[in-house]
Amino acid sequence: MDGIPPYQYSARPSGSALKRRWCAAIALIFALALLFAVYPRPPDCTPADVLRVSIGGVGYRVSALLQPEINGLARAAPAQDGIRFLRRYCQKPDEPAFAVNALTLHHGGLAETAALKAELAPLAGIRSVVLRAADLATLDAGQGSPVANGTYRRIDRSGPYDLVSTRPMLFGSPIIALCDQRAVPVDQGNPACMIWGRIGAGSALRIQVGDVPVEAWPEMLKSVERLIVSLRE
Repeated sequence: MDGIPPYQYSARPSGSALKRRWCAAIALIFALALLFAVYPRPPDCTPADVLRVSIGGVGYRVSALLQPEINGLARAAPAQDGIRFLRRYCQKPDEPAFAVNALTLHHGGLAETAALKAELAPLAGIRSVVLRAADLATLDAGQGSPVANGTYRRIDRSGPYDLVSTRPMLFGSPIIALCDQRAVPVDQGNPACMIWGRIGAGSALRIQVGDVPVEAWPEMLKSVERLIVSLRE
């Protein structure tokens, strides 16, 4: 090596190194070809501004601004540039409504809707509303001790407690609320509760309550009922 200028050296890979690189490139091409064969390019998507679903045999038309969420039976549309948290699904105008078991409306969409109409303002205090295909058990308001001026009866259990309304409060039926025992007691503030109520035969509503006093639940439930009725086809 003495007497040979260093600039005459070149970092040329050996024959075995070149062979390994070619094998890796061929393996990558084969893997990509297999991937596209197993997962072909999805068909063109028509993002639905109004999602049409059927729950328990009842049809609903839900604006994308309400941020509806359904699981499993529909393909989510690509995100739109400049619009955050707007969930849309691929559904053509002439396509049948999706038959689903549940439809979730999240707080962001509920708050935006609440800002548009005064009669829906109480929606802003709700974390989520879920429409489900389900039958609720018969509610017994004869148990427990009365709270909130007799509007509810509290039934203590191991851990959480239940609040059962003593009169119809949602679609002509009583409601039951499952409340967190660790939260503020019902007679001292706003407990963290999940409300269940009937919509009709074979359908139910689950409402995750945010910072809403128990005394304000009747007006909140009226706004939920107005919203659900407005979504029906």
